[in-house]
Amino acid sequence: MAAYRLPKDRYERLQAYCLSAGWEEKQLISELMKEAIDDALGDWILMHVLKGLTWTQLEVRGIPCSRDTFRYYRARFFWLLDKQVNGATFAAEDSDRIEV
Repeated sequence: MAAYRLPKDRYERLQAYCLSAGWEEKQLISELMKEAIDDALGDWILMHVLKGLTWTQLEVRGIPCSRDTFRYYRARFFWLLDKQVNGATFAAEDSDRIEV
């Protein structure tokens, strides 16, 4: 998981970006999720990323993995999202980009 570690402030900015994303950005986030994570966990990570559900809320709903597995794939997703957003792949204008 260390390979996917981001500084805390960057992770928080990416998380805020996901929670405030518009329809078009959410579609792109969903596409990235399909590339980054297997189908069994992708929807669960999306619920966390786009709706802000906590691990406890996901666990109550029946997430099919351990907390460590969830954290690994969440870290991988945010690492890939960081590369995508800061690489200007999203359709957002420059002023909407997350600061590096």
